[in-house]
Amino acid sequence: MGLNVLPDESLPASGGGQLQITMKLVILGLGNTILSDDGAGIYVVRKINERFSLDTSHQPLVTIKEASLGGFNFIDLLTGFDRAVIIDAVHTKSGKPGEYYELDPAALKPSARLSSLHGIDFATAVQMAHDMGVPFPKEIKIFVMEVEDEFTFGEKCTPKVEAAIKPMAEFVWKTLYNNGWIL
Repeated sequence: MGLNVLPDESLPASGGGQLQITMKLVILGLGNTILSDDGAGIYVVRKINERFSLDTSHQPLVTIKEASLGGFNFIDLLTGFDRAVIIDAVHTKSGKPGEYYELDPAALKPSARLSSLHGIDFATAVQMAHDMGVPFPKEIKIFVMEVEDEFTFGEKCTPKVEAAIKPMAEFVWKTLYNNGWIL
């Protein structure tokens, strides 16, 4: 089984352009594509899907998903996979729009107070899945892009975020390759 890769000298390849997937992997893009930059995670996942042309021979080993839901829904979205990649937008005080990086999931702390199961954060969802014995990914990578405007209604990202979508997709792919998540 292999993953067809479009020709590009900058990307690593093996087996004549075929990459081997070793475990059940989900790549999940989060966001809302009608709220300007908030859709960045979904746009990056779409670029990964387009750029690396997943074919049906990978199913069910690689699944690409999009979601505009969070909270308790994370458990349903990630159940049954060995590994998960989550791509989302973030807006921090010191971040510059279009910057992207990998977050350490261990640095995310579960919430001590729950007001609603719909409003739980990612770390709390992971902890709940573990506590309930749900078959949840043992390994999770989180990639985020700094955004400028995640509140304005519009189906286009701001220019700096738009310009970073393809480079971030390649960054995510290379990181997965370099860490042995895809071979």
